[in-house]
Amino acid sequence: MNKCKYLLLLFIVILIGIITVDATPCQVVKGDGKNKGDEISCGTENFYVIQMDQDEMTLFAKYNLKVGRNWFSGTGSAGLQNVEVAGSNVGIQSNECSASSGSVDGVSYDVSTCSEYATDEAKMKYFNNYYNYLKDTVKIKGDLTVLQPDMSWLGQAGCNHTVYQVVSSGPTEVVNCTNSEYPFLYTTSYLLSKKISVYTNGELSFTEYPTMEQSSGLSSLRTVPFGAGYRPVVIMKKNNVFEEKEISNEGDYKVSNKSDQIVDVKDTLKDSYIGYCLGTIILILGIMVLYQEHRKGKIEIKIRDR
Repeated sequence: MNKCKYLLLLFIVILIGIITVDATPCQVVKGDGKNKGDEISCGTENFYVIQMDQDEMTLFAKYNLKVGRNWFSGTGSAGLQNVEVAGSNVGIQSNECSASSGSVDGVSYDVSTCSEYATDEAKMKYFNNYYNYLKDTVKIKGDLTVLQPDMSWLGQAGCNHTVYQVVSSGPTEVVNCTNSEYPFLYTTSYLLSKKISVYTNGELSFTEYPTMEQSSGLSSLRTVPFGAGYRPVVIMKKNNVFEEKEISNEGDYKVSNKSDQIVDVKDTLKDSYIGYCLGTIILILGIMVLYQEHRKGKIEIKIRDR
């Protein structure tokens, strides 16, 4: 009898292993995950969908990274002060990091949070570390790209990107996101990656990284030392959110049967998969019932023999 019990348990484990689906590391939290502005959650990280193609999706971090420094006004003649970010979740997204005044880890800062004009090496480290976190901790599968947005990218994302010539000054450019359909593009202040040139009386004065400003929805050049935050763009494979079979049939391909009826292949596969799982569950329950009946019969035989 014990041998039969062990064999039954082994059989159930094998069946469960067959129907177990490799879970995706990300899930849809708003919308259907396939339209611009829908929200995706990947472990601790949250993103807005920007673009979707056949097998890749472009996402925009919902919050700035918890990197850089927190800035505050010093007392007396101390002037502007800062402390390096610390505590939990350093290096990943944090809803406390808006690059404006606020509270981080229970401490208030009256100038700016999680921001600085970092060197190119420091910025590269921020984004490389974030890439490693998504790969090693969140377990993002397949090709992955983490980058810093620039003005051109914001234009593609839905903002108004204008390049123009100022008389006696020189060429300049600006991004206006206030007229876009997606306010999330400026819910935080963040630095943009490509430097732009600033001219005075037709002569090049300096080059500086522009900032998308949370307060106005416009790009600007900050001359203050604390800068703004770092908000990544992430490009990943769609199978991190959707199952492989859903991606392969996403085009809603139609086939015609003998009665000239139109059959949705995607729905058919989905129904078949559900039916397979239900059938397997019923099979397991049936085996358990038969086992109990068999055991009951054994007990009754023993009682009669006494």
